[in-house]
Amino acid sequence: MEVQTISQRREIATARRHRATSLDALTIPADGDGAHGPEVGPYPHVLRLETTCEDGQVAVWFDDAWWLESLRRWKDVALDLHILPTPNALLHPVILHELEMVRRLQLPWRMIGSCYVSDVAHPVLVPKLAVNQYHEIRIIDQDRPSTGGFDVRKSKL
Repeated sequence: MEVQTISQRREIATARRHRATSLDALTIPADGDGAHGPEVGPYPHVLRLETTCEDGQVAVWFDDAWWLESLRRWKDVALDLHILPTPNALLHPVILHELEMVRRLQLPWRMIGSCYVSDVAHPVLVPKLAVNQYHEIRIIDQDRPSTGGFDVRKSKL
């Protein structure tokens, strides 16, 4: 039977340690240019997209060319794709269409949509919430704060 000294145990423990991996997140704002960042370096594990502007219109960069560049860079990367709770973003037809195209490719991506309660408070929207392209929907339990370009109907909490 071999007895290990404290210094030997420390050496073994040090050899097992790994540098902590950071949760690289890339946030692309709606009023930006949709830049993907540098070609080299660590890939993001979380992609946070502001897909609509304050008035509820789809961001200018959110198009097929942007998706093709995203696929070229990260098609093999396990990626959490967050659609941030911007006005009209969760169930916007253009955004749902693009997400449907991504789902068809069967990528290792997880699509997460966020919204406020007042965004989905109308009874007509409930079936759209039940059947959509998202893997997960996160609902913020409060009404959307009013902005300059987007009027919000209050929910009944």
